Amino acid sequence: MTDANNTPQVGTPILECRRISKAFGAVQAVKQVNWQVFPGEVTALVGDNGAGKSTLIKLIAGAYARDEGDMFVKGQIANINSPQDAFKYGIATIYQDLALVEPRDVVMNMFLGIELTHGPFKMFLDHRRMQSEAERILRDEVHSRIPSVRRLVYQLSGGQRQAVAVGRALLRGGEIIIMDEPTAALGVEQTQEVLRLIDTLRSRGKTVILISHNLAQIFEIADQISVMYHGEMVGTRRVKETTREEIVSMIVGVKVDDALAVA
Repeated sequence: MTDANNTPQVGTPILECRRISKAFGAVQAVKQVNWQVFPGEVTALVGDNGAGKSTLIKLIAGAYARDEGDMFVKGQIANINSPQDAFKYGIATIYQDLALVEPRDVVMNMFLGIELTHGPFKMFLDHRRMQSEAERILRDEVHSRIPSVRRLVYQLSGGQRQAVAVGRALLRGGEIIIMDEPTAALGVEQTQEVLRLIDTLRSRGKTVILISHNLAQIFEIADQISVMYHGEMVGTRRVKETTREEIVSMIVGVKVDDALAVA
């Protein structure tokens, strides 16, 4: 069974967009997008600059309000109008800047805004319980190699910072983890660390949406690739059933045969 974009179906989608649109004045950033993301998979979202990827992700994350269309999570309509709404549906977004507090330690960054308390009237931070839970998440769920959760964030590598941001998302109940250019500006070793992290999330049954310009990494880690062009979702392909040439042709809006003819 396939959808309108010739995408083989692999079960019930955990996230679905139907006819999603968003305009900023006269600019139609997202146009009638239909999109399905399947549970326990890594779905890459690609497209040239200005293709609408970031806008679509911010609509799903509740950072923008959509003009029209519907979103569904686990088959049920999802009323997402704010980031808090998205969290309620298990959607957590990790933006490129990670939004970590550099001079604070790993524990406090992971529990920022959801601190655990104890004592009379819950007046005191429960440092021991937060440390224990942070260590458990990073060890068992993220498989991170951070030497100590009391280390300050600015002392961590790029890959370790990604692990902290992911751990924070999991603490908030994230089942659908959106990662925006997670390997940008990272070295080879740190990039591999992030790719292992994404693979670990998948092995734990999490769903990952990966926004990236790096097709080599996408073909290494993703299960399916969805391509946007001028605000439209032009197609989705299973990684095992496509080629880099086909994806590039979709990104630039040129058929492979046409591109070869010009060359």
